[in-house]
Amino acid sequence: MVTYVYGLPRLSVEELVNPIGAGDACSGVTLSAALMRRQKEKGGEERRAKEEEDDTWVVPAFRLGLAAASASCGEEDNSTFKLERVWALEGLITIEVQVTR
Repeated sequence: MVTYVYGLPRLSVEELVNPIGAGDACSGVTLSAALMRRQKEKGGEERRAKEEEDDTWVVPAFRLGLAAASASCGEEDNSTFKLERVWALEGLITIEVQVTR
């Protein structure tokens, strides 16, 4: 079994303005990024069969979703974020792959 552990950067108290809507931002951005990547890499039935066995395509999509959620916490309005902040936070999120038998 493969498990992915995401390490998020610690945000300062000053950066945390409003956490409401962060989950929505994470879900929406993750889904959008995953669908865009799948559409970009679409390669017929053979590709779809491989995707059913290989779920690694969602790993970077979820990292982007977590970055959007974190950026959203720094905004007054619910579930909004600045793209520059998302890109900066995405680069700080680590992914550890753990394999167990």
